[in-house]
Amino acid sequence: MSTSAQQSREWVDGFLFVGNQLALDFLNTRLVNEAGPVELLPDTASLVRWFIAGGLVKARGRDLAAPAWRNSQGTRRLLDDLLVFRERLRSTVLRMETGKKPEPAFLEELNQKLLAYPHRYVVVSGRSSARRETYLDAAANPSELWRELADSAAHLLTDVPVARLRKCEGCVVNFYDISKKGSRCWCSMHLCGNRAKVSTYRRKQRAQEA
Repeated sequence: MSTSAQQSREWVDGFLFVGNQLALDFLNTRLVNEAGPVELLPDTASLVRWFIAGGLVKARGRDLAAPAWRNSQGTRRLLDDLLVFRERLRSTVLRMETGKKPEPAFLEELNQKLLAYPHRYVVVSGRSSARRETYLDAAANPSELWRELADSAAHLLTDVPVARLRKCEGCVVNFYDISKKGSRCWCSMHLCGNRAKVSTYRRKQRAQEA
């Protein structure tokens, strides 16, 4: 795969998708650069863009982009709740990386979401066979967007090996290391990995010149 093709898969509509797990990609909607924290979900329009970029909203994506939906009280409340949940999930992931169990209060909150928004499916026709897709009616009820996110958070806590949870050595990005050797260090070789290589090269050059 070419470098440009790989980069286009990592960045979709301004969002970074390198976590190999949806809930981790959601954590990565808050980044940090030289100027400080960067919020990639500052408003409801960006929230809709993230769900569409992540492939969670397809057929009804246009409905969610309508100004009336984006500016509704329900959608604004959803965004506020999701951002609070994101930071609680981040704290939970950091606990797990240090060998601790998730806080009971967080598990209770997650279970409440799972019970309130259980998975619902529809069968759709594909090119060669039928396939099952998650059914979301977020255009009618914004809180439906919890369905996929809560399910992914549950999979993160139960199915992802803790030893494979990583935080990039060069930034704050979290990811699930699915490499064969389990030795991935960077969020992306095109981002922090490349900067690290350049830094190492310059350091060696200075050492040789000294």
